[in-house]
Amino acid sequence: MRPFICCASFTVCLLLVASCGSNRPSETLDPVSANSEQRALKTRLEQVLFDQIVKPPVALPLDEAPLRELRMNCLERIESSVDTTLLRADQQRLLDALRWARGEAINQNQAITGQIPVGIEPWLYARLQRLQRTQFPPEVDTQERSHLIGAGDSDIQQFFDLIQEALLTQAQLNPLTLDYDRLDALLVKPTLLSTDRAFFYQDNDSSIRINRSILPDLAWADAEIIALTQGLPGHHFLKSQSRSPNWFPAQSIINRSAMSLFLLERLAEEPFYQTRYSQGAHLSHLTLTTLVYLKAVDPELTLDFFDQSLGAHSVSQPRLKHAFDRALRNRQTLIAEAEALRSIERTVFIKGVPMKPTKLNDDARARLDTLIDSLNLPLKALKL
Repeated sequence: MRPFICCASFTVCLLLVASCGSNRPSETLDPVSANSEQRALKTRLEQVLFDQIVKPPVALPLDEAPLRELRMNCLERIESSVDTTLLRADQQRLLDALRWARGEAINQNQAITGQIPVGIEPWLYARLQRLQRTQFPPEVDTQERSHLIGAGDSDIQQFFDLIQEALLTQAQLNPLTLDYDRLDALLVKPTLLSTDRAFFYQDNDSSIRINRSILPDLAWADAEIIALTQGLPGHHFLKSQSRSPNWFPAQSIINRSAMSLFLLERLAEEPFYQTRYSQGAHLSHLTLTTLVYLKAVDPELTLDFFDQSLGAHSVSQPRLKHAFDRALRNRQTLIAEAEALRSIERTVFIKGVPMKPTKLNDDARARLDTLIDSLNLPLKALKL
């Protein structure tokens, strides 16, 4: 009951302020203006009350069952206390997501555990073929791009410096015109902890972590990929953009991973990244990630299939084997990422992904911006 007491007290304070203001000499408001002001005040109060109710605990439980119960309690409080016809657009999206999650919980006993999303496998094969039809520019030297970092300390430090330079370049150019203002500081660090990922973003200290055991087998060109997918416009930027409280923490990371790939592909449309240094690295990463998603969907795929599908995209064998093995250890998460990427593409490109890179029109860009603001929510729950 304490949150209700706080909100009620705040409401009374606002009403008292409004009442005190009415005691001052002023011109008499006509009924239309008075009703408009009352409506605006009521709307603001309902929105403040909603924001108070949906503040999640400082530490959400990791297990889905207690987290689901907290979400349902939050939804019950909203529906019993708030006039939901007066919510902002972002609040309405969160409410839709909580209601969607309630429906999923009701139907969970009928769901098939580990079910593959309908149509995801043919969609991934079509995506793979589209990437394979994208040709290297004539001047790209794939052998040069495949040079590995190695294990030397100076080489590793130079690789980290390249990541920082790629981040700075993206922040300065900002070709997708994203809001890079007021971001937290971003660190780049190695990690010695056991992990099945070559690199990843760590939320709790806003850092990009590079797997020390696989680092010598990365290519120099991977520095730009790491900067773009984990930093800007990837995880670090995307984490700062979601307006909704994070009631779906696992889903939000999945959504950010998918969106980072989508934005990486959009950067291929920008002149700065249509270069010898960038294009091959981007295509290699996008192709390898698509293969990992396919392996998660179909565990029977072989390492030879990975090799053949990559073609001219040179990836070191240790790195390739690492990605191949990860697909089996993290099947459900990777399948969820693939499904999130498909949802993003279908939302932005209503008529299908263009075969050739093209600039987003105004409507598509508006849908993309709304998605970026809503990555803390299940994408299936969004009504765009």
